[in-house]
Amino acid sequence: MNQNCFISKKCSVLLLCFIAVSLQAVTAQNIEEVLKARKDIANIQSKLRQSNDRSNQGAKLLVQLVDLADEYGRPFTLIQAAKRFVVSNPEHERHPDIMLRLIDAQLV
Repeated sequence: MNQNCFISKKCSVLLLCFIAVSLQAVTAQNIEEVLKARKDIANIQSKLRQSNDRSNQGAKLLVQLVDLADEYGRPFTLIQAAKRFVVSNPEHERHPDIMLRLIDAQLV
């Protein structure tokens, strides 16, 4: 019985070590994804400065920005981009979807 307790403790320690290593790998991967998303958001924002919000390119960039901001939890960027899109593109096919995201983000 004493030997079974020792094996159980040993297995528990190994399991905890495995979980700790797995969490570090996942955290490092998530950090890389977030950094890439920040870079992509900054890139889209710089492109938006050079385009008209009412143009097809401007609408496409605003939709991309809203999607990225929503996916990576950037509520202020989402609200800002969604407002710009909703005001400048009332006839766009994604208008209702972006409007709902805007309302949802403002409620939080």
